[in-house]
Amino acid sequence: MKLLAQFLEQNAGLEQAKILLAFSSGLDSRVLADLLYSAKIEFQIAHVNYQLRGDDSELDAVFARDCASRYNVPFHYLEAPINKGPGIQEKARSIRYDWFQSLLSENQLSHIAIAHHLDDAIETGLINWFRGMHLMQFKSLSNQGLVTRPLITFRKNDLLLYAKANGLEWREDVSNQSNDYLRNILRNQVITA
Repeated sequence: MKLLAQFLEQNAGLEQAKILLAFSSGLDSRVLADLLYSAKIEFQIAHVNYQLRGDDSELDAVFARDCASRYNVPFHYLEAPINKGPGIQEKARSIRYDWFQSLLSENQLSHIAIAHHLDDAIETGLINWFRGMHLMQFKSLSNQGLVTRPLITFRKNDLLLYAKANGLEWREDVSNQSNDYLRNILRNQVITA
């Protein structure tokens, strides 16, 4: 319950918002859904299936739909098959955010909530540093325009403890264990909670 109190204190402006929650079915978005629900903040769930992980992608979609049903909130689903290869992450992001923007206007929603947390911000900072970017050039993971990141001050481990304490279930993306991407190397070998 300590996390919920901190969440409420740090996100007081969201009480009047109408949120579109970007929901992957993973731990972070599952915890954010539970916090929004517990805080009685109006939200809807949006899930994109890129069909990159076979049955796991389908199971993530089913889980997302079940969570929306559990919280009794509207569910939005997009099937957007893309091929693996160079630039896949940027392409997926572009598809996702274009769709989110259209959902905002179609459903009179005020913000897109992304479940990025402090560890994500640290990873992004390190990636930018490795790419030779000056600190002043870093693109922040802080709130930008219609995008809000209500968990940005919390560590990944805080979310894990909250989920376990509240009996929350989530789906694990096994591709996060692969060290094929710099972000995963940082997550799995450099940054620890």
